[in-house]
Order: sequence, then C-alpha cells, then structure tokens
Amino acid sequence: MSNLEEDYPLGLDLGTSFSCIGVYRNGGVEIIPNRNGERKAPSIITILDDITMIKGEDTLNYLVKEYDSSIYAIKRFIGSNYNDSSLKNEIDKENFPFKIIGKGRDEKVPKALIEKSNKSFEFTLEEISSFIIRKIVDNAESFLRKKVKKLVITVPATFNYTQRKCIKNAAELAGIEIIRIISEPTAAGLAYGL
Repeated sequence: MSNLEEDYPLGLDLGTSFSCIGVYRNGGVEIIPNRNGERKAPSIITILDDITMIKGEDTLNYLVKEYDSSIYAIKRFIGSNYNDSSLKNEIDKENFPFKIIGKGRDEKVPKALIEKSNKSFEFTLEEISSFIIRKIVDNAESFLRKKVKKLVITVPATFNYTQRKCIKNAAELAGIEIIRIISEPTAAGLAYGL
C-alpha cells in the first residue's frame, strides 16, 4: 500500500448493530464506505466452517441461511461479569442463536459459543469485537490506500472503566492502537462544532 502525503486522523464508531469509520480531511469528516459503497457495516460475525469466518458487510449474504452460526449485539455484554444477574436477565430476554457462557476457573468473563457441525466455537467478547474492528479498518485501508495503525474510538457514555478497557483490548487484538476513547455524545458535540 502506498502512503498518502498526510496522515489523517480516523475515528471508529463500534456500534451494537452497525459500525462505521470516518476520516477528517479537507476540512470535514468523511465516512468511509466499504467495498459495497455502504457507509456502515453490520457488527456481526458468521462462522461458516472450521477455517472460514465472515465479518461485517459480507455476513449479509449469509445471515438468513447461516443465522444459527452468527454472533451479534455483543457490545452490550462486553466488560460484564458472567455471574452478574442483570447480564443473565438480559441474555434470557433475547433469543440469540449463540450462547453466552463463562470462561476460565472463576467463569467471570463471558464468552460467545456457537455449536456447528458437532463442533464448538468459543470467542471472548473482546475477540469478536476485534474481528469487527479489523474488518472495518481493512475497508478503511483499502479506501485510503494506506495502513491504519491508530484510531479514536467512541463508546456509549454509560460505559464504565472495565467496558472501555475491553474495547481498548479488542482494538489491540486487531493490531490497532487507540489514541483516545471518547463518549458518543462528546463525539456528536465535536462533529457539530460545539
């Protein structure tokens, strides 16, 4: 990839349902389209088999026929304690195609579990977020024709320290350094010049 003359700052909104990435250049923010020309990508991963995982906009073609192999909406659980009753109540309310299980000796860290073809696929919520971040960053790199190593990322204002740390860990798993984590209302205010 060739480098652009100027290093533009990028911002990522990692959403529960959809995510997008933008670049500030030429005096304004430009939301970067994916290769399908859409300016947002689904925050979904789908397991096809042992070696094939699809992410982002690519999942839309498989979501109906591979729904039972899809993981989505995990941002609402990231940084939670698996033993927390509010987490278990939230999981029980939904009809997810995946299970949320505990991880490790103390089973405090939630993981998503997909069972497919008599095999189990387990991922921490940070790993799933990292897959989505990596996919969106790859789209940005293709669009900008440069390597993206650093991001500003937005999180809900209600996210606590643990949840913010999990998002940072997810970005690091994706090979990205987080310059700053800001709350979504702050990002909106900055976008409108407040």
